Amino acid sequence: MEAAHSSGSADPHHFGRKREYSTSNISYTILGDGKYKEYNSKLMKKIQSVLEGHIPIKGPLTKKNFTVNSSFNNRRTKFEIQLYENDDIERLEWNRKIHSNFSLAAKKIDTTLDVSRLDAIDFPENEEDLAICRTFHKDQKIIKQEHPDVYTHDRMGFALRGLNGTYPSPEKVFTPEGRFSHLVGNSKFLKSIFVVSKVRCEIDSKSYCLSQHVTWTYQDHVTDPVKRMDDIPIMLLHQDLYLIEDTLNEIDTIFQRAILWNKETGTIENLIEDVGTIRYLLAHSMPYIRGSAAIAEWLEEAIFRSHDLDMQRVPEKPGDLAALASPTLDVFMNEEYRTTIQICNSK
Repeated sequence: MEAAHSSGSADPHHFGRKREYSTSNISYTILGDGKYKEYNSKLMKKIQSVLEGHIPIKGPLTKKNFTVNSSFNNRRTKFEIQLYENDDIERLEWNRKIHSNFSLAAKKIDTTLDVSRLDAIDFPENEEDLAICRTFHKDQKIIKQEHPDVYTHDRMGFALRGLNGTYPSPEKVFTPEGRFSHLVGNSKFLKSIFVVSKVRCEIDSKSYCLSQHVTWTYQDHVTDPVKRMDDIPIMLLHQDLYLIEDTLNEIDTIFQRAILWNKETGTIENLIEDVGTIRYLLAHSMPYIRGSAAIAEWLEEAIFRSHDLDMQRVPEKPGDLAALASPTLDVFMNEEYRTTIQICNSK
């Protein structure tokens, strides 16, 4: 945190702070603007390649679920995409602020719990703070397990409200006779189909969702809806807070193997593959409110230097963004990771 303060970073108290020390179990990044735009484009091209030819210019969708299976180092990976039309959104209640089953879920949790301290700058200050934190997250896990429709509604509703608020659909203006006249606003932000994808990776023989992407397209009866997605922003939801512990345990296992790597018995490729996998898993899990990328870089450099290997980063190729723009681990390792670093013997 001291480094964040001295560098003038925004919200330095969030640097190195665990995501569980917050009332939000959702961490997200919108890739559409600024330094993220290049990576938004990379990821969007991967999404478009799966959807190409499957969204008609007009009319109902005939296929809404898509899966791309792959693997890396005997670790199975998967990229799933689901399409949601407006009637799907209404049926799932993602357009409602509160799910109709929330009252049932609320009966299972402590609704009187004062969680305001969880977002305080000095949290956690004492054992009472930690007790509140444990109770809050225990209740959230109960909702996730017993009322998954409510839990998913909160995540997806958050994403849709965020996208609609940041990129509002233009208003349609009609003539006095009721005929359409023109749009007021950016036509790129018209939405009739939401595109939700999942990045999955095998951890301890189970398939874990590492992150989700939420974006959209529109059927205007003229333009190819998939081509229309070229410049559409993507909201990336980092790994569900309650899956992070398992991911960190997997990272710990890989880290120990990387530290024990021996050039006499292993190849440099073996080491690079392990370190790259750590970078990928950390980028998607985002275990800290701020600082996850910096911590991943410290780990990366420490591993290579422990083996007398000089590692230099390619400044214009940040590893965390390359990982987030890769829908599967094999894509990251085969296409991206080696472009982010340069390694040579230091002795």
